[in-house]
Amino acid sequence: MKKIVTVFVLTLCFVTPVFSQMRMNGWGRVVWVPAFLAQDGETKSTMQSPWGDRPDLEFMFSASSTNIGVDLGVMVAPNEFYQIGNAKVWWRPDENFKLHLGSGRVPILRGKVASSTGGYAYAWGRLSGFFPNGGKNAPVMMIGDGDGIFSRFNLTDQGAILEFTPNFTPALEGLYIGAAVAPQWTKEGGILAETVYKGIHAVIGYEIKDIGHLRLGFVGGNEENGETANASKNWDFSYDRRIEAAFALTAVPNLLIDIGGKYSLHEHPGILAQPGFSLENPLYAALGVMYTGVDKLSFGFAIDGHFAGAATLETSYEGNPVVSAPQIAFNIYPTYSFDFCDVGADLSYGMQLGSEKGVNDKKMAGFGVHAQKTYGHGNFRIGVYATAPLNEGEKWGFSVPTWITYSF
Repeated sequence: MKKIVTVFVLTLCFVTPVFSQMRMNGWGRVVWVPAFLAQDGETKSTMQSPWGDRPDLEFMFSASSTNIGVDLGVMVAPNEFYQIGNAKVWWRPDENFKLHLGSGRVPILRGKVASSTGGYAYAWGRLSGFFPNGGKNAPVMMIGDGDGIFSRFNLTDQGAILEFTPNFTPALEGLYIGAAVAPQWTKEGGILAETVYKGIHAVIGYEIKDIGHLRLGFVGGNEENGETANASKNWDFSYDRRIEAAFALTAVPNLLIDIGGKYSLHEHPGILAQPGFSLENPLYAALGVMYTGVDKLSFGFAIDGHFAGAATLETSYEGNPVVSAPQIAFNIYPTYSFDFCDVGADLSYGMQLGSEKGVNDKKMAGFGVHAQKTYGHGNFRIGVYATAPLNEGEKWGFSVPTWITYSF
């Protein structure tokens, strides 16, 4: 992969005269946890990303002429490089239409409010060892960085994304129509077209100036004949075959409210194979609020949950039968900007309403504070986070995460 990246960089240098615009940018975050108190009573230390994976260091290249361009995102992981995000070419004949070919993301209709300042990852036990089984039995807020409210296009497999923004008349300004399909590449020369188009991700959005942004979406899915070609695959939220709707209110100065819902058209198989998440035809709802009307103070609030669906009996988990259960979680995160740094807090609470004590009936509470200093296009943050022992057999969890974020 290193050779591929080197060749790509050199190629960009040689073809620069062909393109009218060329740029390189990047984003990344590495978290050092000098100490965290695990559930086994041991004090440990680790390096990771805020969501519990390995450190996330990314850089992106893009080059374009007036009508054709290329995007590539690369992630640097310990001892290796690999593609992440965008790896696609695109064609734009005019301002109304754009076609992307490859793999990648288009976030134009994505949810506009995150679930927290980032500390929730530590307050909620995603750091391995906070809870038994790495926290997998605890309720987890899915709003994350916006996909929980409304899903962006996210082609992790090869495919096509089509965007149509008709601006023919003033009445159509603010209208967006898009679709993504994932035909992929196979040694056998392709998969059934029926499978591809059953897995379509189609959306429509309409932005009403000074009022709000309405978004509707359909995510298809097909697993017949052992073939899959679903065009929407997100990390934490992976319902197949669903209807989505969201509305972001922007009419009130200094206030942003974004609310979304997802209705699954079949039995949900579970998120990240975690027990207690499978409901037949569940309704998922998420609300994000951000208020910045007080000088130097911002106030964020997020709540989400899985409701309505009929419980289904799953296979056993560690010898215990697992019956699915609805859940709800919320996060409050105020931030105050001093002259020398920003100081913020996170307060999280969640519950899973199950029928079997110790398996599905779960509660979770996390809280913490942090200080953050911005330096140009990056920042340094240090915090203290804790989780409360609300379930049988749990102990207090505690961590001191320190992280650096860059963006250029």
